[in-house]
Amino acid sequence: MINDKLKAWGRRSYSEEGQFIYIDSAVGALEVKFLPQGRTVELFAGEQARVEEGFTGVEIINLHGAENPVQARCGYGSFTKRPDVAEVQVTAIKQAVEVSSIAAPVAVSSIQQPVTVGGIANPVGVSSIAAPVAVSGIQQPVTVGSITNPVTVSAIADPVTVAGITNPVTVNQPAAAGVAGQVLTIAAGSAVLAANPARRSVLVRAVGAQEVRIGAVVLSSAREIELPVKGAVTFSGTDGATVACIEILD
Repeated sequence: MINDKLKAWGRRSYSEEGQFIYIDSAVGALEVKFLPQGRTVELFAGEQARVEEGFTGVEIINLHGAENPVQARCGYGSFTKRPDVAEVQVTAIKQAVEVSSIAAPVAVSSIQQPVTVGGIANPVGVSSIAAPVAVSGIQQPVTVGSITNPVTVSAIADPVTVAGITNPVTVNQPAAAGVAGQVLTIAAGSAVLAANPARRSVLVRAVGAQEVRIGAVVLSSAREIELPVKGAVTFSGTDGATVACIEILD
């Protein structure tokens, strides 16, 4: 699959092979050269060209006078675009499957080879998989069940349910955007760490021998406590006591 942006009148070669090229999307005309034959053809979005003897590469020239986002695909035989569907089901596949950029519900089940599901904007159900499964970049609830091999779930923006797993499950939290540190001093019996909506969590630790508390809990000076809060945190203690705060930011 070719997914690229070509500059005005720009050209680029791709190591795609097959007998046809289909232009999924483009602005204006493209000139396509088949390699190694050197045959050229002009195509627009929704059109395809075929080389009976096959090709091992293509060169695409943007004939549009501005930057042109191009999507195209190559393969053997010929290509027939299917109409958009509201639901996709993939079942009983014995080879590797990749499902991506789907805008409707997807059900993937009874797969005997690795499955990659990514870039999905609607609910995804993956079940009865006998080989590794990677689920990532999902914007809606994901249910993964009855898996007998490792599962990696990452970059999920909504609830994830993982059940019936007999091998390790790894859930990767996105890396923090940054950290911010400050030392607060108790005055008039208290000190307040202000609320911060960009905060993922905060590490707090008493500094020195003077007592610092959060409610009835006395903070240790030997180790930090992580608080997964975005709201304000109030500390109490003896005036002059200090507490170190390190905010982990999203």
